[in-house]
Amino acid sequence: MRQVFHWYVYGSDKNGPMSIYAISCKLNEMGVPTFADTGTRKPICPKQRGYGQWARSPINRMLRNETYAGVWRYGKTTRKDGQWIQNSDDHLLAVKVPALISRDLWKAAQVRLAENRSNGRCNRKHDYLLSGRVTCGTCGLKMAGSSKFSQGKVYLYYRCPATVPNSNTARTCHAPSFRAGDVDAVTWEWIRSNIINPDELLRDCAHTRKSASMRMNRSESACGW
Repeated sequence: MRQVFHWYVYGSDKNGPMSIYAISCKLNEMGVPTFADTGTRKPICPKQRGYGQWARSPINRMLRNETYAGVWRYGKTTRKDGQWIQNSDDHLLAVKVPALISRDLWKAAQVRLAENRSNGRCNRKHDYLLSGRVTCGTCGLKMAGSSKFSQGKVYLYYRCPATVPNSNTARTCHAPSFRAGDVDAVTWEWIRSNIINPDELLRDCAHTRKSASMRMNRSESACGW
């Protein structure tokens, strides 16, 4: 864990800071066991990658976790009506715990994470209405925007990240891509119809909450909770 923070902030072999993707590749090459491999932390759902195979998401969560710097935040989620609800920061209770890394190192990692998020938005070539807002119907990952240049035209799609070769996602997926224009048009029509018919919006929200609760219950059952 300390090495991951050091790689992200300072880099390896004087080559400069490493990206989260580069860190995941290095851990995979070294065969370092993940949290799920060692049994030190119960996974949210059964692990789908092999032993010592890291995805980017757990490394990202590790770098954001303030517990490693000596502060554990209690009360992040609350279960209400069968659903997990994310609490706001002002509802959290800060608890001091033994620090595994220095506060300065953790803060440096947060600065770089923020810079990468900002640079990622600035470098985006196309706007996608639903990128990161819709999930893959096959594996559950958030869909990302993707473009393809063909015969002098640019075509925009929504694509599951797990379908990208060598993506180092937590799983592999074979879901198809969807034309962004078609998906956006359906979404705008859904928004328009719900604004006109608020009762229908309430029914859709209730259905969405029920579906989310059922997915959570299935995940908990798969994990034996």
